Amino acid sequence: MSEFEGCKLYYFEPLLGHPTYGRAEPIRLLLEDAGLKYEYIRIAFKDWPKTKENLIDNGSRAPTLPYITTKNGKLYNTMVASMRAIAKTLGSEKKYYPEDAEDQYLADVYCDLSLDWMNKLLSVKLFGQDEAAKKDYMDQYAPKQLANWNNILNDKNGPYLLGDEISYSDFFLYNMLENEGFVDNLDAEKYPHLVTFIETFKNRPNLKKYLAA
Repeated sequence: MSEFEGCKLYYFEPLLGHPTYGRAEPIRLLLEDAGLKYEYIRIAFKDWPKTKENLIDNGSRAPTLPYITTKNGKLYNTMVASMRAIAKTLGSEKKYYPEDAEDQYLADVYCDLSLDWMNKLLSVKLFGQDEAAKKDYMDQYAPKQLANWNNILNDKNGPYLLGDEISYSDFFLYNMLENEGFVDNLDAEKYPHLVTFIETFKNRPNLKKYLAA
């Protein structure tokens, strides 16, 4: 049994009223797909300074959200590192962490690229005040992201980023597409590999029910 069975996942209250914005949703998708039971705890923005102080007092060297606590008292901070840890602990049981060294490298690269996209989305489109920058994001940046990810999925003939097997990096990509409203709104002729990825992801048994809720 994974040490993450029965864990608690902590993150801010919904950003701008949207439940999937932010850095916790990719972790939730991974936990859901793996069939791991967990408790999701939202923290009000006003309570974060005190929560952060408590993390520091308890020895955290990376007092950030999201963070995970396990039943045996272990603490995991930051999104990508936590996802990688979950993937590794599941090992051959679920194969979220690739065995091949090059694929391990690529999974990390794709997480970094997704994180860049997330930071841009939050800073420009959602919280930014510069209307010209927002227009440039929609007209230039987002289409370039879609084209690049479509090409990446084609590199290993999909349906996932590393080919036939899903990895922890796929959960991050799906969340970005969801946050942008692209999950049900992409041109299949222009982005065929992205559309295949989305449909394959949405129909994974454990995710189908979760995403429909």
